Amino acid sequence: MPDFYTVVTDIGLQALGLATTQGQSFSLTQAVVGDGNGLAVIPNKGMATLVNEVWRGDVAGIKVDPEDPNTLIFEFAIPADTGGFTIREVGLLDENGTLFCIGNFPDTEKPVAADGSVRDLVVRLPLHFENADVVNLVINAAIALATKQDLLDHNADPQAHRLATTAETGFVRLATEEEHIAHTRNTIAATPWGVWKLLEAVKSDAVDLASSLRLATSQAVKSVMDALNTHTGNVSMHVPAGHIYPVPFPPNELPAHHYVPNGEGLLKTSEAGKTLLSMSAAYKAAHRVTENETHVFLPNVFDTNGDGYFPRFVDGVSRQVGSLQGDAMQNIVGEIHTGTAFEDGGTGALRRAGYAMSSYWVGTSVQGIDGFIFDASLIARTAHENRSKNYGFTPAIYLPSLEA
Repeated sequence: MPDFYTVVTDIGLQALGLATTQGQSFSLTQAVVGDGNGLAVIPNKGMATLVNEVWRGDVAGIKVDPEDPNTLIFEFAIPADTGGFTIREVGLLDENGTLFCIGNFPDTEKPVAADGSVRDLVVRLPLHFENADVVNLVINAAIALATKQDLLDHNADPQAHRLATTAETGFVRLATEEEHIAHTRNTIAATPWGVWKLLEAVKSDAVDLASSLRLATSQAVKSVMDALNTHTGNVSMHVPAGHIYPVPFPPNELPAHHYVPNGEGLLKTSEAGKTLLSMSAAYKAAHRVTENETHVFLPNVFDTNGDGYFPRFVDGVSRQVGSLQGDAMQNIVGEIHTGTAFEDGGTGALRRAGYAMSSYWVGTSVQGIDGFIFDASLIARTAHENRSKNYGFTPAIYLPSLEA
């Protein structure tokens, strides 16, 4: 018999017998170690406990011996903060805490920090069964151990190190600088440096990121942000240059690249001026965009008194984009029914004033002339303009930089 071995206790043999004859399975879930009270231990099947237990804990791993399918190798680890004893005996407990087997162990010191040395101690205990199928392989995944062979087997699996995708987990590969700039892959990860190179790719030439001694002007930084906004799907990704539309901001708080279309001039050398000049001839004609030697003039959606024109859909056939319509109102009518003393007071916007302006004789009767007034407010809401119900917005024209 070898110097160090393990035997199944009588209680363990009884559990094995029930498992074999009656199909009752059992689980070995915990491990125990002892110090033998300072003496070597000779295991025997009549033992119900260790000679002197000093630690117990969960079984961390169970594997089948590759050379013997009926031999199971139980693994457990005694943590670094536990120790101050010498291991001379080991055992396994079933789910009821009953000692299933006991083995002797070569004297092994388990120090603690006070001894000047700490370490986790991994114990592997092989146990042979005539029928290993009756043993439930139950482990605590939180403390599972891996051997070198486990790692070799894992690495041999072609699925072990697959790349992650949006559909499945896996290893992440970092994108190259070129892949960051192309931004066409969804299976590789971005790095801070790669994102910075992407910013460089869309930045204005006014910023020199290669120099640590030069200061960027506010205009240069703004150019970078404008380019970045364009690249990352800001307003320019869905609003075309030259678009005129209402925005809910005061005129002095308009978003970047927006201007009030009030007919004012923009320098031709400005970014907005260049963009407005680049619009098609049809666009500039429709919106009355004119220019002189130094300036190009914005469209104007205001009347001379400051009232803004209401936008209205046109079909491009009977009426064109940019065409203006002046004020108009539906005709307001009324009637006066003539008669002696104008007994009928009038209809519609006409009303009897209520007194006789003069009278005169016609034949043998006196004819009176009553006064009449015309007042549209008698039948309609009135104001200094014709308008529909409305909500105030600032009109804005979007003129991004051509380089954005």
